[in-house]
Amino acid sequence: MKPVLALLCIALAASAQELPDSKGKDFWFCFMPNYHNGGVTNASAQQRDSVFVFIAAEKSTTVTLEFTPYDGRPSQRIVRRITDPQQMLIIGMSFWGVELIGVNGGGYIVARQQRHTQRPVPYSFHLTSDEDVTVYAMSHADKTSDAFLVLPTDALGKDYFIMSYNADLYSSGFGGDYSSTPSQFAVVATEDSTLVEIARLPAPTIDGPVNQIMLQRGEVYLIQSQNTSDSYDLTGARVRSNRPIAVFGGHQRVRLPLADRDREGGGYISSRDCLIEQMPSVNTWGRSMFLVPYPDPPGDLKRSKDRFRILAARDSTVVYRDSVPLVVLNAGQYYEGDLDQAATLNANRPILVAQFRRTSTPASRGYETYYLGDPFMMVVPPTEQFLSTYRFICPRIYEDSAITSLYSVPREVYKYHYVTIVAPDSAKATVQVDGQTVPQNLFRPIPKSNYVYAWYRLDAGVHSIRANAPIGIYVYGYGFADSYGYVGGMAYRRFDFDPPQIFSTTQCPPYRIAVYDTLPMDSRVDVVRVLEDSSRNVEWRIERKTLLPEDSVIVYVSLRDPYEDGVVTIFAEDAEQFVTVKRFELPGMTLRGISASATVERLPLRYTYRTATKRTWCFPLQYVNVGNSPQTVLRAESVRGSISNASLPAVVGRRDTLQLQVCYRADRTVTITDTLWLETPCGRYAAAIFTIEFVVDTIAPRVLRAEQPCPPAHTLTIMETGTTESGIAAIEVLDSANVTIELLGSGDGGYWLAEQQMLRVSQRDWRLDSWYRIRVIDSSGNSNTISGAFEGHTVMITNRDSLAPIQTFRAASNSFLCDTIELYNYGSYPKRFDRLVIRGIEFAPPPLYVPLVIAPGQRVRVPVCALLPPYRAGAENIYRDTLELLVGCFVRRMPVEITITEPSYSAESSCGVVVATPPAGNAPTLIRDGGSFELLLPSSGDWQLALYATRGQLLWQTRITGTRARWDMERLPPGAYWLIGTSSTAMLQVPVLWTGQ
Repeated sequence: MKPVLALLCIALAASAQELPDSKGKDFWFCFMPNYHNGGVTNASAQQRDSVFVFIAAEKSTTVTLEFTPYDGRPSQRIVRRITDPQQMLIIGMSFWGVELIGVNGGGYIVARQQRHTQRPVPYSFHLTSDEDVTVYAMSHADKTSDAFLVLPTDALGKDYFIMSYNADLYSSGFGGDYSSTPSQFAVVATEDSTLVEIARLPAPTIDGPVNQIMLQRGEVYLIQSQNTSDSYDLTGARVRSNRPIAVFGGHQRVRLPLADRDREGGGYISSRDCLIEQMPSVNTWGRSMFLVPYPDPPGDLKRSKDRFRILAARDSTVVYRDSVPLVVLNAGQYYEGDLDQAATLNANRPILVAQFRRTSTPASRGYETYYLGDPFMMVVPPTEQFLSTYRFICPRIYEDSAITSLYSVPREVYKYHYVTIVAPDSAKATVQVDGQTVPQNLFRPIPKSNYVYAWYRLDAGVHSIRANAPIGIYVYGYGFADSYGYVGGMAYRRFDFDPPQIFSTTQCPPYRIAVYDTLPMDSRVDVVRVLEDSSRNVEWRIERKTLLPEDSVIVYVSLRDPYEDGVVTIFAEDAEQFVTVKRFELPGMTLRGISASATVERLPLRYTYRTATKRTWCFPLQYVNVGNSPQTVLRAESVRGSISNASLPAVVGRRDTLQLQVCYRADRTVTITDTLWLETPCGRYAAAIFTIEFVVDTIAPRVLRAEQPCPPAHTLTIMETGTTESGIAAIEVLDSANVTIELLGSGDGGYWLAEQQMLRVSQRDWRLDSWYRIRVIDSSGNSNTISGAFEGHTVMITNRDSLAPIQTFRAASNSFLCDTIELYNYGSYPKRFDRLVIRGIEFAPPPLYVPLVIAPGQRVRVPVCALLPPYRAGAENIYRDTLELLVGCFVRRMPVEITITEPSYSAESSCGVVVATPPAGNAPTLIRDGGSFELLLPSSGDWQLALYATRGQLLWQTRITGTRARWDMERLPPGAYWLIGTSSTAMLQVPVLWTGQ
């Protein structure tokens, strides 16, 4: 690279005050990506484009600059001696190897593994000096440059917001879309183990989201926005760290303002410049500053307006322009406006203001149509950081680009150098530049202030400026499609723009609330009070050591009612009248007991009970949290009782419940008084108070019996439910036969000391009699005995062949068949049968044999008759029926089978009754309709009809004329009967079988 003389207007603060300022002995910085025409790897670009470090001293000193290149060279160490403080030390070098590489490599996209974005890299600069020096740095490329003030390490902080500008989408065809450039910022660590947090990132970044980074001393972290949308802007990003860091914000190369780039058929503005400034930490921001427009160089087209941005560090930041509210911003938000006239800015909270110079050259440019000036970004110093003395020089840089070939001699990059002076109106007559008083007619008033400003043009060289009051200076210069600008110097006082901090140092009453204002530049706590209108259920005491502002003030707050929540609102004001108001919700012990009537009651609940000795009596307890904060119960304690069903510790949320159970027992007559305590992190609270009188139980257990008839079973309910009853201790079966005894609903726990228990006693075999005798004993020895029995179906048919279960008969049709069966009662109880045939259709016993009672051990023979139906030729002529004996819900059955033989006209039944049947042609017809019978006679006439039992008893008689007779059998018992009919010409004997169904 050929030698390039670099001269830049450098402002050297020369304040006699012992304040942090731009001078120091230790500096850390880096060079963010600039745009290099031809590409970063182009040999011509590497020779043409440079970076510079400018060092100014007030006394002789030795300066050491250390850095690590990435172009293959080892770590570099440059040592220079400043012997003449009137001369500025300039160290220049090619950008290649030291400037960070971003996504745009000068017209092409750089692969991720080759660029330095979003990964720690060691490519920073570290400058040290024996004496205080002021350091500036400059990045200069073809038609794009900017410079920035480098802050000494003692002026760095840990909390920053980024000032930048929107990504520039460049798609005019010159350079293609690869010319689009991003918004960017970089962080340099000054100590090992520096944890950096990107707390707010307002735009997507080229390598994805980022939150925390760990950096070692000298490492750099570069972040660039995506450049696919001009809405991507890193302005407002918040960067915080645990150790001091150097932060740099800006843009790779931008047209400004972007809103004017597409006018006049897509080419209103074209030329671009990089933007670079080192960001001041939030605690050095101010609340009062001035916007001052830039002078236009000769030939300026004024096609657009310069811009300014206001960035807020705190929520609810109200900004006033010329005493008129302009905007309300929250932390990280910014406002952008036109910089067309001087103005006064004031805010209620700290703000950062930057001024932006506009693009000068239109898109339809040739080598001769470059106009003076181009974008740069300058941080505006707040009035709180003004100094009264500065020393600066304006060096020069020569052009080394295609434009140089048009001229026979090298051309200076910057044709015009300016300093803008902002001074109190009362001190403008004392402002001197290089010992010469600035003409007062150059000063112009700044609205709504007692300040004035002046544009003062300078030649290249060393300059100084002073006044008898603090003033501010802005230094900048214009070249063809190029420019630079930066603050000329300032103090870095750490201001108290933070209101007092209020927080509670305890979680339990009495609450200790601390008010702090202890940062290095805080003005200390002045006023602390409790706002009674917005406080509730509290008492307080404010403890302070003096009536003067102090580091901290303690407020002790207790709850008037410890069983209710409280609210306290603390007002705190520091000596700078910054106010903090904070409301604290103070949890009380807000557990409440739920009583047996489901009402919610304050603690402690009270229980008075009288119960029996030798019995464990348990109290189920339920508590509900009626407060707004969770309640933590660590443990439950009781001196005399045992606590169960509690999973402790437990957190009881709002409206949640806590279940406990406390049990007591005594073996002798005694009165117990006890308290259940609930322990929380804030103390022990009485949750329940018990007074329990134990007395001797003299009442025997009570037994209630419920009987189930079919199948027979008894349910026995054993009760020990009185308050002085001692509970069931034993259940004994004294005697039982043919029964099953079950304990109902006891589970695995059994019945021990239960208040109520149920037994089920059921018959095992229905063919046998059953009985039981059970004794119940309580824990005090009182007992009760209950007995019960079930009758079995103990009647059997003894003449039934068990090997041939079907009883068979054979007889002629249209006749009665009678036989006997033997019944035997082998049980212990007599058995009564009102009906022997239950479901038979053809069989019935004679009426005189029912009801039938069979004593225990007795055998009884009972006749049973059947009316045989007519014989049917060619048919099977076999009829089947069943004889049933019913006792309760149990039945013994005897199947019967009858074979019908051919008819005969007379026969003698086994019952001794002669039956004569008329020929089939003259036979009457008997029709049954439910409980009524109708007889159709073979011939008409006067008939005498009579109904007889099979043993001859006359039961019913009547006379009819005709061929039909009808009578009712429902009042007669089931059995076999004869209907006898006589007339003057005939006699009939008709068998009738009434089954009762």
